[in-house]
Amino acid sequence: MAFPALLDATMIARARVLLNEPTPQHYTDTQIQNMLDRAANLILSTTRCGETLTLAALASGTGTYTFASLFTAPENAIDIETVFYTGATTATPQTAQPGRSLIKITPAIARGQGIVTADGPFGWYEDMSANARALTIYPTPGANEASKMIAILWYQIENTYEDSGTTYNLPDHLKEYALWYVLAQAYQRRKWYTVANLYYSIFYKFLFFHRTDQNPKPVDSADKQRVPDYTQIQS
Repeated sequence: MAFPALLDATMIARARVLLNEPTPQHYTDTQIQNMLDRAANLILSTTRCGETLTLAALASGTGTYTFASLFTAPENAIDIETVFYTGATTATPQTAQPGRSLIKITPAIARGQGIVTADGPFGWYEDMSANARALTIYPTPGANEASKMIAILWYQIENTYEDSGTTYNLPDHLKEYALWYVLAQAYQRRKWYTVANLYYSIFYKFLFFHRTDQNPKPVDSADKQRVPDYTQIQS
């Protein structure tokens, strides 16, 4: 069974039905759209439903890669979870050696390690490069790592509620939750705090159910990091 797409206009119309306001009186369509946008951000950041896998090639002598060069999403909308060194120059490294998850470290740890060149990189950290967010691979890839791939598992945590276009679309089964947030915001603006808190409670309980039950965040250690399923990557 195919479910109809929940378009922006559809969601605004549904919100008006629930608010018993078929035509703008207390809230304009733009105000409701802004509430939907905020709800989309909360849904993305809480449930981690915006999971994406990006493959990037390393360059000899280059250890820092700006988010703008790696991702299509805005740099402030990205949260990196796992970086995997494939040890191969292809996008299908199922048999690659020595593929492994890189450990998330800090710049201070990298400085304390000294120069390490054997066996490829072992760690990664996020920093700023030319006032832009960047991913640094440590140690800096050498000639042996040139063109070898890293797989970055990341989440989009900020976006607007849109039904089409290049921006991330919320999964259909989570779009309805945005209405609970719209109702909470609307009633809070009218100072009906008891009703607003009721809808906030419903909204956040649904979000945290999906966060803990379906998308657990793994421990950030080499033996417990999530390794992407490369059998699903198309060459």
